[in-house]
Amino acid sequence: MSDMTRTVSRDIRTTVEYDATVDASYQRFSDKPIARTVQVSDGVYEDFAADGSLVGRETLGGYPSAGSDGED
Repeated sequence: MSDMTRTVSRDIRTTVEYDATVDASYQRFSDKPIARTVQVSDGVYEDFAADGSLVGRETLGGYPSAGSDGED
């Protein structure tokens, strides 16, 4: 993890990281290896394990604050 990357929250199931150098957040839901990545919308990518389970989600270009719908 770089100096500009920080863990925003962590519990047993989910880790959320934000990297200010590239303005991206990543939510990790599992420690399983990533088998494939799918772009689900502009700037949003989901990572899946070989068994099809969701491993994580990357959001580029903005980290909405709590309560925000992410729209300008």
